[in-house]
Amino acid sequence: MKTCLFCDIIQGTEPSVVLYRDAICSVILDVYPMSEGHALVLPNRHVVVAAELSTDEFQHLMAVWHSLRRAYVAAGIAVDGANLLLNDGQASNQHVPHLHIHLIPRAKGDSAKALLMFVGRMVNLFGGRKSVESLQGFAARLAPFIAQHVPPR
Repeated sequence: MKTCLFCDIIQGTEPSVVLYRDAICSVILDVYPMSEGHALVLPNRHVVVAAELSTDEFQHLMAVWHSLRRAYVAAGIAVDGANLLLNDGQASNQHVPHLHIHLIPRAKGDSAKALLMFVGRMVNLFGGRKSVESLQGFAARLAPFIAQHVPPR
């Protein structure tokens, strides 16, 4: 039986850098980030598409995304903007069949770079993989702001 990468990450059997976790969801840093701080909000239970979540679960994921976005701004990250991205199902270019909501920090003037990154992802080009150490450094810088802006549940 094939396992789910994100389920393995949530269960701690696959390495990751976790920014936040509660009973409903986990937030990890993307190892193939489109920009520094690219994070994924994951439901802790395995679901593939949003329709498999209850309304309360979906609203919680969005509330965590929103709180995380506020933490980024307070930390001076993604002050200019951010993309909220949900690829809902395989036909929408969902590469890992486990629902995940992207928070992609953006900066003024990065549109051409961002467009190239989005196009690359559409054809399965992900660019360089970040080391766990570099992602941990980012997470350590952000941790105090997450504690202030993302309420524990």
